[in-house]
Amino acid sequence: MEDWKKKIDDYSKKHFAQSDYSLQRDEKQFIKNFEQYWGKDYLNLILSLGSIKNADEYNNLIDNVKKFLTDKREFFSFRFKKIEQERFPRYQKITTSQIRNVLAKIKPIADEKEIITIRPVLAYTAGRATNDEIKEIMFLFEQLVKKIKTKEHLESFKDFVEAIISYHRYLGGK
Repeated sequence: MEDWKKKIDDYSKKHFAQSDYSLQRDEKQFIKNFEQYWGKDYLNLILSLGSIKNADEYNNLIDNVKKFLTDKREFFSFRFKKIEQERFPRYQKITTSQIRNVLAKIKPIADEKEIITIRPVLAYTAGRATNDEIKEIMFLFEQLVKKIKTKEHLESFKDFVEAIISYHRYLGGK
């Protein structure tokens, strides 16, 4: 069983490490970005989403999801405004269906031990992406998947993915 987990881990690392047009930032930068929005203990915070009883704490987490998506959208549209047209005519912004495809694979998983099987899907999605925005979100999802240990974590993860989809769409994502 451990050999199987190692193979999945190696496959995921390979796909997340790929660099398209030198735009892929390293994992340290992604982690720094996540900590900016959710704090140093962001993985545990997100995975405890279902157990948050304080409305202010929950609203703060959701507000940071919105801010994260808004800032990403502004950063990437500014960064690629001209480059997108000249160098990367096929560059695509993140789409709701890209995240929904991942959610469709996650939804039927009922056991926290099975969630590890989603890691290759996340790596594949990140590997196919032509932009850092989807790679960063898939990297966050992969980090969360690695930390899922309980059914509560699994349900919180599903809720978080749904929140990302909802607010991405709400903020004008296609």
